[in-house]
Amino acid sequence: MVLPELKGKTALVTGGGSGISLAFSLRLLEAGCNVVVADIALSQEAQALDKYTDSPRAIFQKTDVTDWAQLDAAFQFTLETFRALDIVCPGAGLSEPPSANFWAFKSSTDASRSSYKVFEINLHHPIRCTQLALDTFTRRNTRGAVVMISSAAAQQPGYAIPLYAASKAGINNFVKSMAPMEPAKGVRIVAIAPGSVLTPFWASREGWMGEGEWIPMKEVVDAMVATITKTEYPGGTVLEITRGSTRKVELVNDPGSASGTGATITNIALPRAEMVGLLTDEYGK
Repeated sequence: MVLPELKGKTALVTGGGSGISLAFSLRLLEAGCNVVVADIALSQEAQALDKYTDSPRAIFQKTDVTDWAQLDAAFQFTLETFRALDIVCPGAGLSEPPSANFWAFKSSTDASRSSYKVFEINLHHPIRCTQLALDTFTRRNTRGAVVMISSAAAQQPGYAIPLYAASKAGINNFVKSMAPMEPAKGVRIVAIAPGSVLTPFWASREGWMGEGEWIPMKEVVDAMVATITKTEYPGGTVLEITRGSTRKVELVNDPGSASGTGATITNIALPRAEMVGLLTDEYGK
């Protein structure tokens, strides 16, 4: 598949070693776009990148997205290698691992008490990437796009994963706040907000969802491409994705997360029981 809008462009994708960011990287490459994958490591599935060695080309750049210097180095590496940068996807994300779960109060590590990594990766790093992208596009006097990965969890209570939900809600508001960047600077800043997609994040939580309720990865990646190529998705757009459907999250008076398949945790009793168990074991001791 070749998408003329993307052929010959260059993208920097963080978290591209796995999950949605990997799928997006592969779609861009299929469309003729060079991609720098900035991540801590590559998953087994990322071997699919190996065939892109010429034009378009995929290059792995080891990067800790919580470190500004390493993020900046990834931008500089992209420019030095391809002499261009058109698309930035700060796609690296984190759920709430046991060591940094809101409900794990007593057993929290010192590091998680001083700085929640879920905010560093899910919220701080996309904001830093946006700053670096704006600086790069402005210095080069070029147009560009920043596409972020939010979540349907931003639009609903996240009882079992409140820090994750809060980080994604922050992304939604940040993207909406950046709407003026497209008319002012020619930089489109948008986000997709998918429901439940079977990624490494969900691999250990399959029981939370019923069979056949996952959102196909193709639908998510199609939406990502649409937000950076279609005129109907201007800067500030947050596009929520459920199985077989998409909708724009409204700037004000939004009704909340859609009710389609994949929008919510079907077996909500499981994560709630997990939360109550931790609350009983960890608090008030």
